Amino acid sequence: MDYFSNSFSVNKEKAKKALKNLSEYFGQELEIANKNIFKSFYELKANGIPILSLRGTDFWGNHHEIAGFEKVWELSKPSVWRSTIEVREKDSSAVIATFESSAFGKTNTITLPRGEKLLIVTHIWKSMYELQNELGTRLVSFENKKWFSPTIKITVEKKLDALDKYPFILMLVFFTVLQRQHQAAAVSV
Repeated sequence: MDYFSNSFSVNKEKAKKALKNLSEYFGQELEIANKNIFKSFYELKANGIPILSLRGTDFWGNHHEIAGFEKVWELSKPSVWRSTIEVREKDSSAVIATFESSAFGKTNTITLPRGEKLLIVTHIWKSMYELQNELGTRLVSFENKKWFSPTIKITVEKKLDALDKYPFILMLVFFTVLQRQHQAAAVSV
């Protein structure tokens, strides 16, 4: 069995029926929930059907995989000293996207292969964050419904070709904010 069919809790037929372009979920509310509280495993669901999953693949948290749309992408931190995350298709050496964190700012950048840049803007006091284009237009919003809730509500607010071409973007945004929350919790202890 392939990873795609193993990573989802529903059968393969239901998962394939749910597969459509991410831009087709325009205006709908999606959600990300932790599948197992003892493991780093999250699922992005549309109408209760998983469409993407994120799971940790090593003990140190430097490598993760995003699976969905019959593909698997690997997230890796090339250096412990930098906050860069690289995205590759599984078993490929070519980097297809990078995430760069700003040192003290609230805006971070995802760079795609053709030089396209997407911004992740965090609104700390509102418990929400958003994906924007370079002009500052909100494309996707992510919101915790309750303070420290394990479920994140996602709304695709603008149709974006990059989401269809690189569906891992939503889970990458979620992962980067999750990493930042873990670091903030570790500092406050």
